[in-house]
Parts: sequence; structure tokens; C-alpha cells
Amino acid sequence: MKINENLLEHLTPKQRLCLAFEAQARGDEAEYLRLADTCPRKTYSGPDLMFRGSFDAITGLSLATECDLRGHALSWLLALRSGEPETAREILAKMKILNQALVDILLDSGLSDEAIQAARPETHFVVENLLAMAGEGEPPDQAMVSIFDQLREQIPVLKKTRGL
Repeated sequence: MKINENLLEHLTPKQRLCLAFEAQARGDEAEYLRLADTCPRKTYSGPDLMFRGSFDAITGLSLATECDLRGHALSWLLALRSGEPETAREILAKMKILNQALVDILLDSGLSDEAIQAARPETHFVVENLLAMAGEGEPPDQAMVSIFDQLREQIPVLKKTRGL
């Protein structure tokens, strides 16, 4: 569907967005590119991305980790109630690795122990007790290390390509 040039100039952002996705949905790459290329250009100013992006990424990662830890806590309880103590131990080990990976990422970001506590949401008391029960555990396998490296790359101050 080819849109009139005059109409293109007067599309609202919402209209342009809908038309762009509709063009992609019907496989009309040319129309999508036309909509994207003719989008009005604007100049913005805002907080430094190295700071704001890192702050937001750390906050999001901390929240996601706490959610994962709480999910593992529920899985641990289900494993115990199902008579699967070995599975429960494996879950505790994963929790310990996940928690330590977050702490390591935050330390790599330059945060002190006090700042790490401020960056994290309040740890649920069940999670806290399970982490204390977990002991030392095994080091993360290569797949988990790869995931943690990818997470590090989402924090601008930790990007390997930053050239500092």
C-alpha cells in the first residue's frame, strides 16, 4: 500500500507506528523503509547514557534476579514436598550461583557492599534463608557464564567495547 507523500508528512507518531507494523506484517519492506526513512527527525537531550543506562540496567537486573530467586524458592519447596531432595539441592545450588553472579556484576560496576544493598530490592526472608542453607556449591557452568557475560554487556559502564 503506497501512502501519498502529502499524507506521509502529516502522520502522527501513532499512525506511523501502526502503518509501519502493518507494512511489515504484509511483507512490504519498501513501504516500511519509506515510513521509517521519512519519519521526522528530532533532537533530544537527556542524562548521560553511561550513567542512566547503567543505573536502569542494574535496577532491572536486580529486580529480575530477585524474581528468579523467589521462583527458585517455590521450586525448591515443591521439590521437597514431592520427595525429591536431590532436585531441591540442585535448585539451592542454582540460587547460590544466580545470587553470586548478580553480586559479582554489581562489584564489577564499582559498587561498594553498601551500594549493592541499595541497588537490590529487599530480599524475601525465605530466599535469604535458602541462600544461607545453600553453602558453597559448584561454580557456574559455561552456559551460565555466557548468560552472565551477556547481562554484563547490557550495563553501559561494563561494556567491553566502550574503549576506555
